[in-house]
Amino acid sequence: MVRNEPFPPQNETLEIPNTRTFGSHTVGRRNRLSDISLSKIHTTMVKHIILWKLRSELTAEEKQEKALAIKQGLEGLKGQVPGLLEIHVQIDGRLESSNADLMLDSTMESPAALKGYAQHPAHLAVANGIVRPNTEQRMCLDFEIFE
Repeated sequence: MVRNEPFPPQNETLEIPNTRTFGSHTVGRRNRLSDISLSKIHTTMVKHIILWKLRSELTAEEKQEKALAIKQGLEGLKGQVPGLLEIHVQIDGRLESSNADLMLDSTMESPAALKGYAQHPAHLAVANGIVRPNTEQRMCLDFEIFE
């Protein structure tokens, strides 16, 4: 059965051990489910988003080649880097209103996994071998997600 109610329910009371009820009075600790931190109920994962601008001196054909090489290198890290759950590099469908050439969208299992990814030899080989030599601007957004 699928529930369409928010979780945790907003007005439910969670009885904490060491409470006793005497008539209509409860003595001891009581807590609402909505007061419990969601990070203790759910797993914290991390989104790691990067936008790059390719070097301006590259021709349009070279930009396409370099973008494809970056995509293949980074997406090839899946299964090599512990804690890297998903990775996708967007290089197609770019609109003229864009001011970035490609985007990395990745999901790590934890903040610690993001730190490990940044230092992993396979990631460093791609970053130093193909990404950094062919990009001139980089913007990063890392944030926690709960599932």
